Amino acid sequence: MGMTKKVTIRCLGMCIAAIALVVVTRQLYDKPFAASSGNIQQILRIQSRTQSDGGFLSNLFNPLRVDFTGERHFQNLNSVNTVCKFKLSANASVLDKSTRPYQDLGLSKYFPKKNIFNAHEKRYNTCAIVSSSSFMTDSGLGEEIDSHEAVMRFNNAPTVGFERDVGNKTTMRVINLDIMLLPDFYSNYIFNNVSLVAWYQAPYTFTPDKWYEHNGAAFYEKYIERRISRPEEKMYVINPAWHWNIWDILQEYSEENINKHVPSSGFTGIILMQQICDQVNVYGFVTPKTRLLHYYSNVLINAPTGYLWHPMVQEKRIAKIMNRGPEEEITNHGKITLPGFNQMHCL
Repeated sequence: MGMTKKVTIRCLGMCIAAIALVVVTRQLYDKPFAASSGNIQQILRIQSRTQSDGGFLSNLFNPLRVDFTGERHFQNLNSVNTVCKFKLSANASVLDKSTRPYQDLGLSKYFPKKNIFNAHEKRYNTCAIVSSSSFMTDSGLGEEIDSHEAVMRFNNAPTVGFERDVGNKTTMRVINLDIMLLPDFYSNYIFNNVSLVAWYQAPYTFTPDKWYEHNGAAFYEKYIERRISRPEEKMYVINPAWHWNIWDILQEYSEENINKHVPSSGFTGIILMQQICDQVNVYGFVTPKTRLLHYYSNVLINAPTGYLWHPMVQEKRIAKIMNRGPEEEITNHGKITLPGFNQMHCL
């Protein structure tokens, strides 16, 4: 068989596989998506099959070349051992002035001197994490949220006009590159007078020098531009290696293969806040099903892109396991209560 015919047959096979994937996902998502347990289990099965086939579909769902070789410990999980695992194995890390190769490149001067997530830095007694979920609509939780010492929000989720449901106080925002590219990144009030924690995806086999050279230059260009214009601002960059440490734990605690992509901003924020807070109340992350994407828009969830991209199925499962609050708080208010790492005595 000639080389041209072999290539043609291979391309045809890839096309058929891609069409099959589209058909399967359309069957699931023709109607507005609701994150019910049945839908979530279907997503898990699809992800597990496609990521383990070793071929075209596996590569399609694994653009960051994830190759997990660790052990699985998914049985007998409880709140204590799960929180302790994150405390001992996933201490929050941001890039600082000593991080290479940025020091050699002359870029380290733009990074903050301190890692605010170090255990010896300022701690908060109570912290709130407010998701952008439409479950927050008509929740009436704004006053409760603002009563916390520190409040974390995500990306460009607004507060003005939504104070009754999500409050107004903002201490910290977790943002991604898409937010940094917005034309109003400098003018929008939500990005001013708060600490910004930015992240950008990196390959699983992350090395700082290669990441900067091949993938991270555009991200750092925007970061440095902001730091030059606002040197007094507290803006941090999550160490990509730490992001993958979180993912490893999520996979270790799952019998199924999870999405081979970095954790979502929401789960990342949870682990960050557990590092610096005695108690963390999370609103709208683990919720009953919803039909709208955000509390501030009328966009239907026509396709659960977050579930197909980030390992959100496992994130929500682990968040529920770590929860110390009553189950009815999840049903009634979409609220979970998590202990800070300093409250845990781990061996």
